[in-house]
Amino acid sequence: MGTVDKAFLKAGQGPGLQIWRIEKMKVILQEPKTYGEFYTGDSYILLHTKKNIKSEKLEWNIHFWLGNDTSQDEMGVAAYKTVELDDYLGGAPVQHREVQDHESKLFLSYFTKGIRYLTGGVDSGFRQVQRGKFEKRLFQIKGKKNVRVKQVECSCSSLNQGDVFLLDCGLTLHLWNGPQSSTFERMKGHHVAKNIRDEERGGKAEIRIIDIRWNSDIKFFADLGSKTDIAESSTAGDDHEFEKKLISEIKLYSVSDASGKMEITEKSRKPFQQADLDSNDCFILDAGPSGIFVWVGRKCTNEEKKSAWKYATDFLEMKGYPNWTAITRIVERGETPVFKQYFTSWIDYNDQKGLGNVYNVGNIAGESY
Repeated sequence: MGTVDKAFLKAGQGPGLQIWRIEKMKVILQEPKTYGEFYTGDSYILLHTKKNIKSEKLEWNIHFWLGNDTSQDEMGVAAYKTVELDDYLGGAPVQHREVQDHESKLFLSYFTKGIRYLTGGVDSGFRQVQRGKFEKRLFQIKGKKNVRVKQVECSCSSLNQGDVFLLDCGLTLHLWNGPQSSTFERMKGHHVAKNIRDEERGGKAEIRIIDIRWNSDIKFFADLGSKTDIAESSTAGDDHEFEKKLISEIKLYSVSDASGKMEITEKSRKPFQQADLDSNDCFILDAGPSGIFVWVGRKCTNEEKKSAWKYATDFLEMKGYPNWTAITRIVERGETPVFKQYFTSWIDYNDQKGLGNVYNVGNIAGESY
C-alpha cells in the first residue's frame, strides 16, 4: 500500500456511504446533509461500504461521478483518486464510472430521497446562498422508475407538458405538474418539495401544487417571470435512440498495449465460459446497452491495473459509443453477480477450495441477440 490522500484515511472502515468532491484539484469530504446533491460542473467520488452477511467481511463499491460540465482536469483527478482509494482498500472494491443523467441503478439506490442536479460548481465561482436569502431555481423532474431532478433555466421555455417542474422561490415552492406527466414524476416532485421545505427551509415554506391550472396559474407564471406557449411532451433524445439501436452481440475481448497502443482481440462468443478469462491479462466484456466491464486478472502488473480505466475509455472511442456508456472495473475473485450472469457457469474462488460446486448464474449467457 502506497501513500494515500489524507481525505481517505478513514474511508471504508464501516458500513455506510462517504462522498468526496474534487475542489480545485483536491479531494474534499462532503457533509452527509449534502448527499444526493450534485453540481453539474464538478466531479465526485463515492464509496459505499457494506458487510457481507455470510462472511461478515466488508465489501466496497467505488463510484466516480462526472457532471456534464466538469473539466477534463477534474475528470482526471477523480479517476486517479479512485484508483488510489482502491489501492488503499487492498484492491478489493468494484469500481464504477457514473455520468450525469445516466447513473446506474446501484448508484441511485444509495439515495432514497433521490438525486438533484444543481448548476455550477467550484470552478464556476458558485457560492452558497446565505441563510435567509434564496436564489430562485427551477427543477425538472423526469423519468419513469428512476426519476431524476435537474436544475434548468428559470424560464417558461424550459417547461413541457410531459414532466413535473418545481419552482423554488424560497418560502414558496410551486410544484407544477404537466398534464402528461407520470405518476412516478408527480410522487417524486412532491417528495423533493417536502425535502426542501423540511430540511432547507425549516418547515416554513409553502408548497403550492399546480395541476388543473397548469396553463393559467397567475402566481406561478408571475414568479417564473415569463409566460409563453408550453411545449408538449419532451421527445426522446439521441441517448434513447442509441439504446434502441445498440442491440449488438455481447462480446469478450482480451486487451494489450504491448505495442504502445491499445489492441483488442475477440476471445469468444456466447456462451462465455469462466475459463475464457486469464489471470495474466485484462479483458473487456462488451454488454451493449448494459455498458462495458473491465476485468483485471490478479497476475496483471500494477501498471496494467492502473491502466484499466484508460483501456475502457479508449474502447468507447474505438467503438464509437457515447461518452456516458456505463463502465465497471472488476478484479479477479471480486466479480459481481451482474458480471457473472454473462457466463454459463461460475465457480467462486472460495467454493473451489471446498466442494467445487458449479453455479449456473443466470440466463443472459445463453441468450442470442
